[in-house]
Amino acid sequence: MSRTYRALTTLALSLALVGTTAAVALATPPTGSTEDVHAQRKALELTQTQAARKALYQSELAPTLAPVVTNAPQPIPPAPARDVGVVAIALVGLVGGLIGGAAVVVGTAASRRRHRVVAA
Repeated sequence: MSRTYRALTTLALSLALVGTTAAVALATPPTGSTEDVHAQRKALELTQTQAARKALYQSELAPTLAPVVTNAPQPIPPAPARDVGVVAIALVGLVGGLIGGAAVVVGTAASRRRHRVVAA
């Protein structure tokens, strides 16, 4: 396989990786910002607390029990930011593809080395 053919193959694989990465980035639905996630978390905690208090006060033991205290809210993972542009994602994919292609070429070249027999 010639060097030109290897280079073109590596370039084609890199462009395919960039294309799929960009397509996935564009197809991903937009998510809410961090403020929206925090607002949803507070609303959920408030709703759960209100429901627990309502059930407590409807029972016969309401006057003798302390108010409901939640120990620790369940962590909500942060939403991915949509501030990263498609161009940046494409460049990261291109660099990753080039590095991967170079690793394949180097690995192939290393495995194909022929040991020359030196005449004595």
